[in-house]
Amino acid sequence: MVELTAKAAAWLQTVLRRLPAAIRAVYVEYTEACAASMEHLVCFNAFGFESLAGGHFDPANAAHVGTLGEFIWEPPDECRFRADDHPGTDWLAVLRAAAEAHEVMGLAAGRGIQIVVGEHDGAVWVIR
Repeated sequence: MVELTAKAAAWLQTVLRRLPAAIRAVYVEYTEACAASMEHLVCFNAFGFESLAGGHFDPANAAHVGTLGEFIWEPPDECRFRADDHPGTDWLAVLRAAAEAHEVMGLAAGRGIQIVVGEHDGAVWVIR
């Protein structure tokens, strides 16, 4: 899991470095997909917001993921892995650990960015 977390944390750092000045919150989600080649992929995607739910986002309420609001920015890339190369991986744990990495937290704190992670249409957690 360490190498997966490191790769995801490095990607998150590039996301944070590219954020437009207006972005104050980043939602990073985990989802699974199937490529045209029928390859099973795990993807982490990021979305930038001026504020989450107009500043009234409740991370304790799973239904609030639908009220995040409209994102105004997303990076041109995502972080992806071949799921079959890493059977049994807890991908949400990888994403959470990456978002909690010292380097990621330092960049977020320096810009005053709120980071929320979660599953696509699932539970969410405020990291910072």
